[in-house]
Amino acid sequence: MGGQASRFFYTLKAIPGRGLGLLAATEILKGTRILCEAPLVRIPARCTDTSQAQATKRITQILKKKIAALSAKDRQAFYSLHMFDRGEGSKEFSIFRTNALLLGPELEEEGGSEAGVFLKASRINHACRANSQTSWNQNLEKLTIHACRDIPQGEEITIRYFGETAAREYRQHRLRETFGFTCACALCSLPPPEREASDRRLREIKRLEGSVANKTLLEPAQAMREAERALELLREEGIDDERVSSAWYDAFQVALFAGDAARARVFCERAFLSRIVVEGMDSVEVQVIFHSYMNPLRYPYSFLSSKPSSDPGPHIPLAPDEEFSRSVYEGWLWNREPRTTQTTQSPTENLRSQLSYGGLRSTSTFPAFESLPVKNGPAEDAPGSFDAMRGPASGLSRHWCYLAEITDAQPWIWLMLWVQDRTETKIQFAFHTDRRGEEIVDSLKVGHTVAVLYAEFHFFAFSPPGIRHETPKRLKIFPISMSALLELNDRVERYASLENGIGICHGCDQRKAEAKKYAKCSIFSYCNKDCQAAGWNKEGHKEDCKLLRDPNMKTLLTLNAEQDSEDF
Repeated sequence: MGGQASRFFYTLKAIPGRGLGLLAATEILKGTRILCEAPLVRIPARCTDTSQAQATKRITQILKKKIAALSAKDRQAFYSLHMFDRGEGSKEFSIFRTNALLLGPELEEEGGSEAGVFLKASRINHACRANSQTSWNQNLEKLTIHACRDIPQGEEITIRYFGETAAREYRQHRLRETFGFTCACALCSLPPPEREASDRRLREIKRLEGSVANKTLLEPAQAMREAERALELLREEGIDDERVSSAWYDAFQVALFAGDAARARVFCERAFLSRIVVEGMDSVEVQVIFHSYMNPLRYPYSFLSSKPSSDPGPHIPLAPDEEFSRSVYEGWLWNREPRTTQTTQSPTENLRSQLSYGGLRSTSTFPAFESLPVKNGPAEDAPGSFDAMRGPASGLSRHWCYLAEITDAQPWIWLMLWVQDRTETKIQFAFHTDRRGEEIVDSLKVGHTVAVLYAEFHFFAFSPPGIRHETPKRLKIFPISMSALLELNDRVERYASLENGIGICHGCDQRKAEAKKYAKCSIFSYCNKDCQAAGWNKEGHKEDCKLLRDPNMKTLLTLNAEQDSEDF
């Protein structure tokens, strides 16, 4: 991943509506270094971010001197680059401003970082969900481009022109103002419902980026929960760039400052491995993370932690294995509340505590398939062994519900569904009710989410394990995708919570005493009519309210709270 890039990875071609661009000449695997290039011209970056006349004049003088020192061929290449003329200065300044890429992190002090123009890298077009990542390699003094994911042959190689996580409206505005084009990438061209869901995820990721850092020292438990949520949202949004490594590194810092060396080491390893993919082993950032992994106590400010290292039990595996299933391992890693052995308590007796609204991301109340209690032992002819298929057989001691998205449905002797849960585990779902599934046909739709109270892991005789459903009242299909349901849960958790009796306004996102609950759904609060209009139209309350007024949705969102009913 850190070796020299090959010119055979790409070809430079004209792309309709986008000018020249780089296309993958062959399949490019995730982590491949596509390009490694020295800048043609480089100047202080802060100067490219100002429109002040004196700064523009000074930069133009620097540029002209550097361009004059180039060979005739390189000068011609510089002047052939695309230019967005904002009328702020010379042609040279406009070309540089349009095509410059940062050489390292953007620093506030002038001269603290630089920007450069490149013969090849400056030809790469923008996409808001790009398939490649730019990085300035200080060791090589060159810009590298790595594939964030597998890129099929013929697909355009794209990068992001700015690093900030932002919703579509802001991205479009910044791209028009800085580069003079309206972005029509796949992310910006999503249908309105999907685009709005993406915008909500991106705004939440942006909020969590700052929130985790602010809570690391004073609220480590909350910071850890938010770090986990940030990684889940990044995955749901399809983001594979350096933001993933940064999120893992945030979790590393939280664990380190909390004195938890065992978890800190795992988080740092994941930050290290994900950063290699987008920067290569010879990157300075990768080497810094590696040194933190090898010796966490040498990390800056690690002395602030006065707590002893955590004691998670007699066995802390370095990775999930047969004795420690992935879901249990992840539960330990994120310090989730452990489940106890199954007791003789009825499900109703187990409903008496925990959260008020939300909690759908809790793996103890909403477990993955492999964590469900086993309904039957494996038959002799069941495929696979019990240990390999099931992992630990510890039961659930409280109210639980299995959530998964419907991927297919087929009528047979009884209705058969194929579903996929949040861990991307795909299973079959057999209806053994009196009506053999006919009762849910009207609400059945691929892409919707099925919720099953007290679901159990079932070994079928002649097919892989799945769920055998027998009680109609314990199943509900919600007209929403799994990812959208989890996002709705996040909004409910945030805006339904009270602190000293005061809620957060859904319109202005501020905790204010005058914020009052919206009568119809009793979830979101607003300061005034303007905030209510903003929340209703811009923040998605109009669509959310349709779902939240469903009594079955409220049952799902209050599953951790005290309830009397065992059914939907």
